[in-house]
Amino acid sequence: WEQRTFLVVLRQIAGHPESLITSEGSLARGIVDVVTPEGLRALGSAKTERMMTWVQEVVRDQEEQAVIFTFFAQSILPLLQISLESEGYAVSVNHGQLSKTAKDEAKRSFKEGEAQIFLTSDAGAKGINLQTSGYVLQYDIPSTHSSYIQRLNRIHRIDSKKETVYGYSFVARNTIEEGYSNLRLRRNLEQDVLQGDFGIEDEEFISAEDRKLLLKIGRQNT
Repeated sequence: WEQRTFLVVLRQIAGHPESLITSEGSLARGIVDVVTPEGLRALGSAKTERMMTWVQEVVRDQEEQAVIFTFFAQSILPLLQISLESEGYAVSVNHGQLSKTAKDEAKRSFKEGEAQIFLTSDAGAKGINLQTSGYVLQYDIPSTHSSYIQRLNRIHRIDSKKETVYGYSFVARNTIEEGYSNLRLRRNLEQDVLQGDFGIEDEEFISAEDRKLLLKIGRQNT
């Protein structure tokens, strides 16, 4: 917990070094003072470049709508918006600092097809149904597995207009993001084990269905 500031800054650098310029933390400010804003801008962002290629393939080539998530609403999200809009994409922006009116307008424009991309922070990971889209891009992986699933579920709806939906995650190699990716994969396996008997040969293992049955019997007996 004491080192979480370092983790956040390392994630920002992996996502987009220029994002440190608008950060208010003392560590980020110290890096900016040493490297300088010009130096950070000169580094560029390989991940953003890859995102633009992905958007070209999905939005322009396939004429699909896409939802893009980032954890960093006030530092990385504006940079992604600039990159997307500079290439002529219609972008709806959603994050926690917007008014309810602005958020509702962002959802409306995307659902009605006026916007090609719904660019959002984790403020859009719950309570928003975007079933017109078939693609979700997680620009950066969230710290919890539940948040990862919540993001995907914005388009993975029972009333989805798509026969198939796709979820993508970007991970910058040789950075802290590899650790987050491995953590998510481990938690995904743990969830499989807890929700069913996947990979479990022990006859005494109580699966998710077994627990449901036990709860049902318990309610009937009370």
